[in-house]
Amino acid sequence: MQEYSNRPHTLNELVPEVAKKGYSEIAVSGQIGDEEVLLGLAKTACDHDLGFMVFTGFMKYQQAHLVTHPEQRMVMSTDADVDDQDAVPIKMGCPFNVEFQKRYFDFLEFLGRIPNLTECWVNDEATFGANEGAVGCYCHVCREDWKQRFGGSIPLHPFKDQQEKNNFVKWRFERWNEVHGQMKEALNKDHRVLAVWLSSPRACWDVNPWISGVDFSGMIDRIDGVNTDPYYTFHLPSVGAGQFKPIEVYLSECSRFISGYTAADDKVGEICAQGFSHPTFTRPLDKRDGWWASVLPPALGVDHITAYTYLLQRAGQMQGGYEEAFRLDPYFSRAKPINLVAIIDSLETQAFDPDVVGTGINSWRISRMLRFSEVARHQGLPYAYLPSAEITSSRLGEYPVVILPNVTCMSADQRAALQAYVHGGGVLIAAGATATRNESGMPSDNTFLSRVFGISSCEMLTASGEYESTIDHFAFSDLPWPDEITAMPSWGGSRCPVLGLDPVAKIGALTDTQVLAHFVSGPDAPESVAGCPALTIRSYGQGTAIFLSGIPIRMFVKAQTSAQVLNFTSRVLNQLILSFAGQHCPVKALNFPPRVPMQDVRPLDPRWMPTMEFLPLVGDGIYLAAVPSYFQEPFEFQIQANLPNGKVCRQVRELVSDKPVTALDEGDGIVEMTARFKPEDYLKVFAFMFE
Repeated sequence: MQEYSNRPHTLNELVPEVAKKGYSEIAVSGQIGDEEVLLGLAKTACDHDLGFMVFTGFMKYQQAHLVTHPEQRMVMSTDADVDDQDAVPIKMGCPFNVEFQKRYFDFLEFLGRIPNLTECWVNDEATFGANEGAVGCYCHVCREDWKQRFGGSIPLHPFKDQQEKNNFVKWRFERWNEVHGQMKEALNKDHRVLAVWLSSPRACWDVNPWISGVDFSGMIDRIDGVNTDPYYTFHLPSVGAGQFKPIEVYLSECSRFISGYTAADDKVGEICAQGFSHPTFTRPLDKRDGWWASVLPPALGVDHITAYTYLLQRAGQMQGGYEEAFRLDPYFSRAKPINLVAIIDSLETQAFDPDVVGTGINSWRISRMLRFSEVARHQGLPYAYLPSAEITSSRLGEYPVVILPNVTCMSADQRAALQAYVHGGGVLIAAGATATRNESGMPSDNTFLSRVFGISSCEMLTASGEYESTIDHFAFSDLPWPDEITAMPSWGGSRCPVLGLDPVAKIGALTDTQVLAHFVSGPDAPESVAGCPALTIRSYGQGTAIFLSGIPIRMFVKAQTSAQVLNFTSRVLNQLILSFAGQHCPVKALNFPPRVPMQDVRPLDPRWMPTMEFLPLVGDGIYLAAVPSYFQEPFEFQIQANLPNGKVCRQVRELVSDKPVTALDEGDGIVEMTARFKPEDYLKVFAFMFE
């Protein structure tokens, strides 16, 4: 809840209305100076049996204070040589300045004494930088701290060597995480209060961690959780360099990102969904957006959901759907997402590999990690993001399939855990150069690829390349190749789909490694990789190591003609994953992605992509499958549920319409149904209830 006419006390009048609608807590903006208003709102919330939360700024929103206290300003690298901080532009406050900290910590202690305060969002959307040329902080406090630890001046990018960069990056991570731990301590001096950091989505996707200063795993170790605000009609395409398509998947991807970092039972993951729109946004929000905001985050493991803000929601059309969806909360509270595939989010690779660029379309999370999430999403495979700090035997064992998307930096313990994982029956997929450096970015002995994947050498190139199967293998069966007439070249060149990678890696395979595909010779692959392995496999009893010599991309650009064509690599990977690990997925989408009318009209249009998602969950006595349809295209596909031994399905129900669904009992605990969508359908949630 937030009021925009400088009359925050009027929010008290909304609390009775909110309390009748099924909300559990109210969250309000609180800054230094708002103490009396906050106490009044907290009492009103308590009177209506509502919890009370406050979202706060620390580094941000302090411009008035920093005008009169220039010594407390954060100094960016662009002003690193400025001694008089009066001349430094006001960006944010320095989080390490003791006087600046005291103002905020005293305020947090005040908030922590509010009896019904349950949670506080701390240090709203603050980071240390947006690009390589503008990072912080170089104020007099930080200069002195660096001098005492390392001697000399704080280095600037470009760094003179890898060790200098390592010192700089780790120094910033450690101090940043420590100060957030102090925020939690200040909040909890009176009673238990959750300290949750509200992160900008840019820190999740666009900006390299060494630039932003954000080490999510390290920070969450010190506090209770993290939140982000994926406003898809507002932020895009600026955030994510236009790679979130359709734009609504920004909500689901941010939900996966947050839940991946807060999977531990004592941590909370939260989404602040978009509840408002302006004429400058992509489109106005409506009832559909309300349903998506209320259903998709919990379907993907997020613990708490709110939408910014109650009054803004009420001024538009989003709120009706958002609140109507509350009736599904009891179902989602009983179930957890199925995560067949874990995609590793490697902090070490992003922060310490000298070849990984900082921001934008080529940032590691966008150009590597998100490429694989698109593969899984488009094939209906349930997946999650697993932080590299969680590459341990216990955490890896939770996922039948683990993907390493060009993860170059790994510690010895991480390599050992991954090797034990595949020897223990897991399916491990690596793409491109892998484990070529240690956790600090220093070159390693590069034996991990040979030991685990049977790859003797690996060199990443910048070019793209087509490949083809070398043997008759199920991975390449039933691919939807067009007939000769449909595939005939047009004025723009051949539109026939391909198998391709971009960029590619030149590798060598050991003799005991099975080569499934190799790069073709010709204008659409570098001559240096022609005939080299593109896809390999190695078996370890029940375990499987799969190596892809490059990065998959949805739309492949042919080098000779610049023609854009569809790429079937995602289908190949899907068939491999389901063959080796499909038995671990109790709720599956069959014949996914479903065919839609546009494909009949323009069968080879490279812009085509699935505009629906398949989000399965499992719980005690219930399976769920949430299916958002963002373009509201007509389609159908099948959902197969494999019930626990001895269980019988009593009913299948679609929860949005609250109607029963006809399902076929296939025997042996297998139940199958057809999910049918019409143009008016934007979301269906199917519940398999068994006992």
